[in-house]
Amino acid sequence: MGGGPAGSEGNNTISCNSYEDIWIPGVNNDPQILFAKNNYWDHFPPTKSFTGPDLPGLDIRHISNATVVRYEEGSVTSNPCN
Repeated sequence: MGGGPAGSEGNNTISCNSYEDIWIPGVNNDPQILFAKNNYWDHFPPTKSFTGPDLPGLDIRHISNATVVRYEEGSVTSNPCN
């Protein structure tokens, strides 16, 4: 999605899904890294939540508090929701 071992350039628009734009499954304390650099979001920095239920307009929801989301070099999309 942007950066990381695959070398993606990003440039994705992550916006306007029904509830959260990205949901990262996992269990509490399950360490993960999601590279999402250089993307366009509804909010910047992206809004995040570690708990459910679904929250309309949330950018990132993930279960594990050990998850790291790398979203540097991003910005707000030209037509954000919420």
